[in-house]
Formats: sequence, C-alpha cells, structure tokens
Amino acid sequence: INRSLSCSEAKAKAIHTEFIRFIEGYVPTERGTEFKELLEKTLKDTYEFEIGEAEKFDADVPIELRNNKLIEPFDGIVKTYSLPRYYEKDPTPQLMPWFMIFFGLMLGDFGYGLIMFIGTTLMLKLFNLKKSLAMNIKFFQILSIPTMISGLIFGSFFGGLIQIPGLFDPTKNYMLMLIISVVIGVVNILCGLALGAAKAVRNGDPMAALYDFGFWYMILIGLGLYGLASPLSLSATVEKAGAVIAIVGAIGVVLFSARENKGFGRYTWGLYNLYGVTSYIGDIVSYTRIAALMLSGAYIGYSGNLICGMLVKGGPAGIVGGVLVVIFFHLFNMFLSGLSGYVHSMRLIYVEFFGKYYEGGGVPFIGLEPEATYIELK
Repeated sequence: INRSLSCSEAKAKAIHTEFIRFIEGYVPTERGTEFKELLEKTLKDTYEFEIGEAEKFDADVPIELRNNKLIEPFDGIVKTYSLPRYYEKDPTPQLMPWFMIFFGLMLGDFGYGLIMFIGTTLMLKLFNLKKSLAMNIKFFQILSIPTMISGLIFGSFFGGLIQIPGLFDPTKNYMLMLIISVVIGVVNILCGLALGAAKAVRNGDPMAALYDFGFWYMILIGLGLYGLASPLSLSATVEKAGAVIAIVGAIGVVLFSARENKGFGRYTWGLYNLYGVTSYIGDIVSYTRIAALMLSGAYIGYSGNLICGMLVKGGPAGIVGGVLVVIFFHLFNMFLSGLSGYVHSMRLIYVEFFGKYYEGGGVPFIGLEPEATYIELK
C-alpha cells in the first residue's frame, strides 16, 4: 500500500444524493467476509451489498503483493519497475534467485558478505525499525549469503588479504569467468521465454506459446548447438541438428510472429521480427557485466592490500597507515561494488529478464486504513 485514502477523498469518490449513497471499491478476497460482517454491524439493515470476483483482464483491479517472509524483501524490486496486472503472476518469486546470483557474483567476496550479514543481523535484532526499513535491511541480509558463497568459490576474503582456498581465481582465469557469465545469461533468457510461454497458456492462448516463444527457443538452442559443436569437439550430427533446429525456428518466426497482419505484410513484418535475433546477441553479451564488475572489485581490493603491504614495512607509523589504508579501501570497495551490483542486477532483471515475458502496469491497492506516522498498530 503506497498511501491511504482520507475520509474526505473516499467521500469525493462516492455517488450520493440526499437519501442514498453508492460506493464501489475493492477488498482483498480473504477479507470479503470480514468486510460484510463489519457492514452488518455498523449499518444494520440500512444498506444493500453486492460482492463478486474482479474481471481477470480489468486494468483497474488494484494489486497488493503477497509473499512469504523470505521473498517479501524482494517486493521492492517489482514495485520499482511496475506492479503486475491482475491476470499476471507476481514475478517476485522468479526474480529473487536470479537477483541473488547476479549480486553475489558481482560482489563476490567472503569478507564483504560476512560484514553485510553481521551488520544487517545486528540492526534487525537491536533496533525497532519501521517495516519498510526492516525489509530493506533484510534484503541485504539475504544478499550477503550468495556473496559469501561466491567468495568461497573464488577464494576471495577481503581481496586476498586472508588466504582461503577456492575453486578458481577469476583474476587469473578471467576467460572462465566470462564464459560462466554468458552461460548464466543464456539460461536466464531461456527461463524468461519459458515464463512467457506459460503466461500465454494461462491466458488461454496456447498457440502464442509456440509462435511467440517456442520458435525463439528453437533459434537460440539451435544456434547454440551449431556454434559450440566445433569448440567442444561435438559430432557433425550435433552441428547439423543445431542448424536445422535454428532454421525451422527462423521460418516459424517469419510465418507466425506477425500473424495479426494481413496479406504479404505479415511476412514482411515477420522478417523484421526475425532481425530481432540481433537483440538477443546483445542481451547475452550484456551479461558479461557480471564478470567485469566482479573483476573490477577484485582488483580494487587487491590494490588496497598491495599498498598496505608496502606501508607496513615502514615501521610503526607505516603499520598504522597500512591498517587505515586497507580499512578505507575495503569499505570503499564494498560500498562501490555493492552499489554497482545492486544497480546492474536490477538492469539485468528489468531489461533482459522482464523484457522476455513481463508486462506490468498494475495499479497499487490503496486501503482506507490510516497510515501510521509515529506508531504502528498490528
């Protein structure tokens, strides 16, 4: 709920005469019985009441996100973009794991994740916070987990200040990090297309799942098999199968992607839509920002450690200076990398992921309950 309606605003929205007042509005389904009982208690027999299910495709039906305690902190990502329409699924459960993966890899340091976890946990335990602020802190508490996991994978603890074993070092094997970023991107895009196909089926148009999403699946998977056959030393059969799958998908896009048009223009627009495969290439390349941001943060941390090592050789004063430098560098790097990870993770969700299936444009549910300023009543 973004804000509350005042009584004067509510009255202004009602149709009334000297003898009768007509009010129309929305109430959450699970509170319908409670609302009816309240009317009976307050108005006795001086009213007529009618309630029914909202129209599925009515753009005016207000939206209120409802998620469990683990997913709820990620509601703000959806609200910042746009609320779903009434006929759409809440995308928060789908975006949550992807946002965690993106952010965790971009920050990618066990020490930074540990500081985030300890700091956010202490704030939640020691302070009586407003729900909105508590949700934001809980949001970063959850993100600290994939950050620590990534740090363990990379063997990064304050940029190498504390040596720990890892699966691989991205600063030495940056090509592997780039490949991992691209693979994550491809899987993320394919998941977005799958969600789009599921949405089409749910809305009663199963053929759109094939025409608008299935053919693109064939193109992307076919091109992937064709392009990777030689580098991965796969058989010629796999390479040919990839080419055939991609061609069939391309023909399907040309024939059916612009099916709302009539005549020859249908196929002209189909060819134009097929040209959109270049945007998919751009989308996939966009995921290399995961590797770029991870590496930039790693090198800043390494630079701070290097300067600290040089200073501590200068005696007591150098030790003090080295400690101050390493603290400043890592706090600055954690803030900068965390901010970059947050912004660029949102960018990948909003453009590459949501762009494949999510429409949005819903209006928020605005209740008549007063919004607390100094206290909160539960």
